[in-house]
Amino acid sequence: MELSLKLHVHVKITISGMLAASVIVSGNNYGKFKLLCQALGLSLISESTFLRFQKHCAAPVVEEVWRDMNNVVKEVFKAYEDICLCGDGRTYSPGHSVRYCVYTLMEHFTSVVIYFEVIDKQETGGNSTTMEKEALDC
Repeated sequence: MELSLKLHVHVKITISGMLAASVIVSGNNYGKFKLLCQALGLSLISESTFLRFQKHCAAPVVEEVWRDMNNVVKEVFKAYEDICLCGDGRTYSPGHSVRYCVYTLMEHFTSVVIYFEVIDKQETGGNSTTMEKEALDC
């Protein structure tokens, strides 16, 4: 394989990966990624490749960065004598009924998120009314 062809393939894979990562980090999904690529006239990776990339490449990096940043935040707040925590749960429904609850806990004065949890309704025995309570049970 010629060097220029190898470079072209490497650049194409890198750009596809960066686009897929930006879609994942922004909270979007493959459907929206597909629409974006079609609108820009870009060639498209398959949905299975996108999902594999999400599971094996993007998600582990996001989780690692979150853990590292969260540890720093916790260390900073240990120096505070008093903190004021505020929490809220937000439910999401892909159809007509609630499926997920995202609970966020933040420090009021700095607006720094110190905890969040995503709960699937299945984790509460199918009871959507207890999802927020379950998510806060940290």
